[in-house]
Amino acid sequence: MARAKRLDRIFAAYFELLEEGHGFRPAWIAERADVTSANLRKDIVCEKDLLMLFRDQLDEAALNAVAEEEAGHAAMLEGLCARLEASYPYRSGLKVLRRKTLSNPLMAMCKAGSLAQSLGWIADAAKFEAHDCRATRDLQLVALYDRALQKLVHDDENLTKTMALLDQGLMAITKRQESLAAMRPKRRPRQKAEPNPA
Repeated sequence: MARAKRLDRIFAAYFELLEEGHGFRPAWIAERADVTSANLRKDIVCEKDLLMLFRDQLDEAALNAVAEEEAGHAAMLEGLCARLEASYPYRSGLKVLRRKTLSNPLMAMCKAGSLAQSLGWIADAAKFEAHDCRATRDLQLVALYDRALQKLVHDDENLTKTMALLDQGLMAITKRQESLAAMRPKRRPRQKAEPNPA
C-alpha cells in the first residue's frame, strides 16, 4: 500500500512536469513527489521504467474490472473503462505525452506495441472474441483506445462520452472480426496417410 501511494505521487509529479514542458527530471520528480532520490531510484532508473510501472498499474485496474463482469463485450468495455478511469487524473499530462510520442516514429511504434500487448491481455481475459484473427483485433483495439484517450481529455469524471465511444467501437470491431473470419478459407481436414504395404 505504501509503495502504491508513493508511485501515485511519482506519476502525478511526472505528468505535471510534462504539462509544464519539462522532460524526465528525476530530481524534480522526487522533490514534487515528496520522496528522496534514493527511494525514487529503487523504483525508477529511467523514463521507460516509470512508464512501464504506470502501464502495469493501469493494466491491473483493467484486469480486476474484467474479472467482475460477464465474459465478452461487457467485460471488455468494463476493462477499458477501468483503465481509462485510472488514467483520468493524469489526462492533461497524457495529452502532452501522446503529442511527444507522435512526433517520434520509433517511440510511437514502441508505445503502440506495448499498448497492443496490454489490450491483448485484457481482451483475452475478457474473452472478447478474436475469431482466429487476434492480430487484427488487437490493432483495432489500439486505434480505438487512442481515440478514447483523446476523448478522455474533454470528458467528465463519469467518462460518459468516452464510454459511449468505446461501446460503439467494440461493437464495430466485433462486426469486422466476424467479417474477416467469414472471408477466410476453411481449412481442409488432413487426409490420413495410406499405410505402406511394404
